[in-house]
Amino acid sequence: SPPCCGCHERYGCGGPRPPGSAVSAGARRGGRAPLRSATPAPRARRALDPAPFYLIWSEPGQNDPHRYPWPFQLATIERVPFERRHPHTLPAGEAEGSPAWLGFAVFRSQCVMCHSINGEGGKVGPELNVPRSIVEYRPIEQLKRFIRDPQSFRYTTMPSQAQLSEAELDALIAYFRAMSGRKHDPRAARLP
Repeated sequence: SPPCCGCHERYGCGGPRPPGSAVSAGARRGGRAPLRSATPAPRARRALDPAPFYLIWSEPGQNDPHRYPWPFQLATIERVPFERRHPHTLPAGEAEGSPAWLGFAVFRSQCVMCHSINGEGGKVGPELNVPRSIVEYRPIEQLKRFIRDPQSFRYTTMPSQAQLSEAELDALIAYFRAMSGRKHDPRAARLP
């Protein structure tokens, strides 16, 4: 029987479970409704591998696993298609296979984790389209050099994108140009 993490006392899950079983949110609240899962339940906190999903408690004092549960206590995770979650990042109206759509693919795979377009995407790096697009105030050749090697311009946390081909950089610029004509500023909508 796997070691117990004490969850049965807090959530009423019935204590140690055999490998391959899981517990639903209802069972944690005292019920016994099983959650069908092809993934084995964790054996102990140290054996937990929730990849690719992680639940991170970031506030001071949130390190007690009994008060701030670990990832295996999540009941559901909803998968939302990128296009539905970030609809204002799409170069709508551009021909399929166009440089703008190829650039969108580069942006989606390399940039959106940190940067946003029209307020949608990452929040680590700067917004690239509103209120002014990056291609409206930066020379294109300078922008391409910065994307490829940002450390040569300034000390920054932006990673080098040296792996991007010239064609991928051109497509990314085409995407930025296309999006500069498709502005959707969520902040402007909130202003009086």
